[in-house]
Amino acid sequence: MGRRNAAVITAGALLSACATPGLDYEARIMAAAPEAAELRNISVERFDGPSGNWFANRLERVLASAQFDGQYWFSVSGVEPAPVVPEGIYSGFVEVLDVDEHY
Repeated sequence: MGRRNAAVITAGALLSACATPGLDYEARIMAAAPEAAELRNISVERFDGPSGNWFANRLERVLASAQFDGQYWFSVSGVEPAPVVPEGIYSGFVEVLDVDEHY
């Protein structure tokens, strides 16, 4: 009985340690390609490859949600005709072998 109680207490302690909250932070990091960050009206078009559609949709969502000082940085137009002519277009080839996302 004593070993069982010790095992239950140990398991509870381990599980509660896994549930501790992480740290959230915001950082301003200079873009690796500053020219790309200067283009504010952009479009994400087709990416070829087995994972091309998934990547294009994900990239469009990430760029559309990018904010600086509380304001959206990019105006992203999808595949439908855009009201504003894009200054830059993202397209290419992609093959995703593995994805590891951390929020």
